[in-house]
Amino acid sequence: MNCQNCKSEVNEKDEFCGSCGYKLDGLGAVPAKSSRVFGIIISGLGLAVIMFALFNYQSTGEALITDNNPGIGLQHVMSFPIGIVGLVVLVAGLFSMRDSGHKP
Repeated sequence: MNCQNCKSEVNEKDEFCGSCGYKLDGLGAVPAKSSRVFGIIISGLGLAVIMFALFNYQSTGEALITDNNPGIGLQHVMSFPIGIVGLVVLVAGLFSMRDSGHKP
């Protein structure tokens, strides 16, 4: 079996490549560093969704006081699940930035 990163020969039982330090799975090698750019983009997207949900909750709450429109009430209530989705996306982005492939 060859390391997917540096193409050096590795044993199938090895956990890491002896030459470059990439973490090997059963099928080849997993890069030692995850894409930090991808994680930053996903985290930023999650933060934007959370900010949208908070702004939407506040603005529709104020509109409910002056206008008794059921559509605004539904939009107000839907701010909670939108915020939860944003939180999940934020956490996923943060987890994707973890560097778990290097040798300890």
